[in-house]
Amino acid sequence: MLSQSKVDNFKTLFATELTAGDSVARRSNKWKCKLQEMLIGEYCITPLTSAKLLKSESYQMNNCCRDYVDQCIEKRYCLFSIRRST
Repeated sequence: MLSQSKVDNFKTLFATELTAGDSVARRSNKWKCKLQEMLIGEYCITPLTSAKLLKSESYQMNNCCRDYVDQCIEKRYCLFSIRRST
């Protein structure tokens, strides 16, 4: 279960997407990836196929993958989340 502070952090993170007029199109931006989610050994590899998924991953992992939304939409990059399956 998420703590209230985590929920508040997510609300802050996605606030501009939820309120800005032109962000509606951006929020709905999704793209396809030729590779599907897969399990390799003990790792689950999941393609990140939307702006929302990139922002969530960026927040959780404290990295800059949110900066690659445009490149992913244009299919110049494909980013993945890699986690232990346990």
